[in-house]
Amino acid sequence: MPIGAVEAHGPHLPLGTDNILAERLAMQLAERTQSFVLPTLPFGQVWSLRNFPGSINVSNEALIRLLSDIGESLYHQGFRIFAMVNGHLGNAVALKEAARILYERVPELKVFYFFYPGTKEIIAEVRETSAAHAVYMHADEIETSYMLYLAGEYVDMGKAIDGAPVIPADADFTPTRGKR
Repeated sequence: MPIGAVEAHGPHLPLGTDNILAERLAMQLAERTQSFVLPTLPFGQVWSLRNFPGSINVSNEALIRLLSDIGESLYHQGFRIFAMVNGHLGNAVALKEAARILYERVPELKVFYFFYPGTKEIIAEVRETSAAHAVYMHADEIETSYMLYLAGEYVDMGKAIDGAPVIPADADFTPTRGKR
């Protein structure tokens, strides 16, 4: 199941960038594993950018409840594997918690939650610009490259800017919001 978000991604990428990437990655994964792809869950936890025009935020609690209910429903229909392909870092906490709830409710259901697995080393090799943060990517060189590769028809490089965010040092242990 692809899971994304609706949020501002600068002038060169669409609001649904995270949805598009999650869906295209899920389709490739399904092709390789001969699996089904559920419709994309288009809304996610966008707390840090919720004040930017076009961004739509749902709470972690709502996302956890929805994902755990979907997983349980799939289990009752006979599925034994539920893979969530996440295109938005802000969803990570909710996906992990939903997986934990499903583990308690239906331990026979194998739950996976992926966020660009296996790419850390490759990104380190190909990145031409410095990273704003160890795991953060948002409308930057890497996310734009993913879009160019998987959904180039949605990218307007004529509007791309070099606007790396300034992420404060305490961002890993205190709430941090984007500024307009």
